[in-house]
Amino acid sequence: MLTLLFALSAVVACAIAVVGWRRRHVTPAVGTLAVVAAGIAVWSVMSCFGYVTGGSAAPVLRAAVGFLAVCVVTAGFYCLSLAAVDRTWRLPRRLALWLAIEPALVLAAVLSDPWHRLFLVVPDPARPYDELWLGPLFWAHTAYSYVLCNAAAARLARAWRRGPRAQRPLYGVTLLSTVPPAVANIISLLGLTDPMDVTPVGFCLTTVLVYWALARRSLHELVTVERTYVYEMISDVVMTLDSSGRALDLNPAAERLVRRLAPDLPAQLAGLPVLDLLHDVPLVDRARDASGTADRRGTAGADRPPAATGTPRRGQTAAALFPAGRTEANYTMTDAQGRTVDLDVRVSALRGGRDEPVGWVLVGRDVTALNTQRRALYEANDRLREQVTTIEAQRRALYEANDRLREQVTTIEAQRRALYEANDRLREQVTTIEALRADLAEQAVRDPLTGLYNRRHLMETLSHRMRLAAAGGTPLSVALLDIDHFKQINDRCGHGVGDQVLTWFADLVGSRIGVDDVVARYGGEEFVVLLAGATGEQAVERMEGIREQVAAGRPPTGGHRPAVTFSAGVAAFTGRQEPQELLHAADEALYAAKRQGRNRVLRAPVRREERKPGSGTAAA
Repeated sequence: MLTLLFALSAVVACAIAVVGWRRRHVTPAVGTLAVVAAGIAVWSVMSCFGYVTGGSAAPVLRAAVGFLAVCVVTAGFYCLSLAAVDRTWRLPRRLALWLAIEPALVLAAVLSDPWHRLFLVVPDPARPYDELWLGPLFWAHTAYSYVLCNAAAARLARAWRRGPRAQRPLYGVTLLSTVPPAVANIISLLGLTDPMDVTPVGFCLTTVLVYWALARRSLHELVTVERTYVYEMISDVVMTLDSSGRALDLNPAAERLVRRLAPDLPAQLAGLPVLDLLHDVPLVDRARDASGTADRRGTAGADRPPAATGTPRRGQTAAALFPAGRTEANYTMTDAQGRTVDLDVRVSALRGGRDEPVGWVLVGRDVTALNTQRRALYEANDRLREQVTTIEAQRRALYEANDRLREQVTTIEAQRRALYEANDRLREQVTTIEALRADLAEQAVRDPLTGLYNRRHLMETLSHRMRLAAAGGTPLSVALLDIDHFKQINDRCGHGVGDQVLTWFADLVGSRIGVDDVVARYGGEEFVVLLAGATGEQAVERMEGIREQVAAGRPPTGGHRPAVTFSAGVAAFTGRQEPQELLHAADEALYAAKRQGRNRVLRAPVRREERKPGSGTAAA
C-alpha cells in the first residue's frame, strides 16, 4: 500500500513539475512550484525505493539524494510564498546562496555519516540497516526546515489578512496547503508510519492545491496591488492592467464608473480584459490637433474627425485605446441611461524589478461638469463680444463708472488687508503642518505600544553604530531581552495586562540605559538594547542590574500584579560581524539562558574566527 502511495505521489509531482516548468515564463510562482514538485518527485522515488529494498540497497547514496530533495522542497516552498505574494519577485543571488548553504551541509553530513553517525544513529553495528535512530544533525535539519516552512506560512497569512480582497482566496488556499505536509511529518516523527516517512505525500497534496489555486483563480491574481486609504477614497478612476490589457485591480471609483457604463458585467471585474469591460459602451476619442488644443465646443472640428469613434470589440488589444507614444487620452462615453461621460485618462507603464514592462496604470478623471462649464464659458464669451460693441456706444457712461470704480478700489484695499491676514494664518498653518510632519516621521520609527524604537530603526542604527565602532576601534555590545513566561501572563491575566507589562518593562529598561544607548522592541516580548562603548563584561553587568530591578518590581496592572522576570543574551561586537550575525549571537545566548532556567543574563562566546588579530583568548 505504501509503495503504491509513494509511486502515485511521484507521478503526480512529476506531472505538475512538467506542466509548471512549461509555464514558468508566465510568473515566478509557477516556475517555483515546478521546482518544488520536482523535489517531491525525487523524494517520493527515494522513499519508495527504500521501502521496496528494505533500506539495504545503496543506503548512503539513497539517503543523500533523498535529503537533498527534502532541502530543495523546503527552500522552494519558501520561495513559492515570496513569488505568490509578489508577481515581480525574482530569486536574488544572495538569497539563493543563503538557501544553498543548508543543502550543502546536509549533503556533506549524510555522505560522511558512516564515520561520525551524527545524522543517523545505528544502535546495532552488526545490523546497520535494520534499524536507524535519528541523530542530532537530523534534528537540526528538521528544525531548519520547520523554520523555513513557518516563515513561508507567516508571509502567506500576513498577505491573506492585509492583501487585496480579490486575491485573498489565492493566499488562503496556498496557506491551507501547508497543513498536509505538517500533519504527515508529525505522524512520521511520532513513528505512526514506521519505518517510512509519508511527508512527501503531504507535500504532493500541497503542490496539487497550489496548482489548482493558480489555475482556478488565474495567474493575474498573483499581482499585489497596495490599497491605501487614499487609493480607496480618491474620486479619480484608478485601474491597473497587465501587459495584455487585462484588468488587475480597480479602485471603488473605477468600479462605480465601469458598472455605470455597463451594469450587466459580472461581480468580479478583476481579470477581465479592459476592452471586454467596455465592449458595449459607445466611445468617442476626443482627439487633439497638432497644437494640443481641441475644438472649443469640446467635440472634434469639422475638418478633423474623431480619432476613434464607435464601440470597442472583444479581443481588441489595449493599443486600440492607447496608441504608441500616447500617455494621455480623452474619451466621451455613453452610459446605460444614455447620459454622456467625459473622461480624461493618463497612462503610465508599470515595470518589474529588471525594468521589464509588466502592465499599465490608468488614472482617469470625470470632466463632464468641467466641459459643460467650458462650453458655457465659450457661449458667454460670444455674448461678451456682442456687448463690446454696445460698450463702445456707451463711452459717455465711463465717467460715472469711474466713480463706482473708486468705490471698488476702496473695497479691494479692504480685501487686500483681509488677504494679508489670511496669509499670516496660512503661515501659521504651514508651521503646524511642518511640526506634524516631523512628529509623523518620529512615529514611523516608534513602536505604537511601548513608544520604543521599532525593529526597522534598530537595524539602521545597529548597522551605523557597527561601522563607527569598526572604524574607531571602540567597543559595542548588543543585548537581546525576552520576558519570561509572557504567554502565561497573557493567558492568566488577559492581553490587556500583557500590554501593560510590556509598557512597564519598556519604560523601566528605557530609564536605565545611557544617553548614547538605544533600546528597541524587537518583536512580541523581545527587546534589544544597543550599548555603545560597552564591552561584553560591562554589558552583562548593566543587564544584571536591570534584571534585578525588574525582578524586584511589580507592574501597575490593576487587580493583577504578576511577577516579571526576563532572560537576556549579550553579544560583543568583534569588528568582523554583520548586524544579523551579532543579533544571532545574542539570540543564541538568550536561548542558552532560557535553557538554564530563565531569569539570567548570559554572554555569547566569542568564536575563534571572529576574534580580532592579537586579541588572544576571548573571555567566555
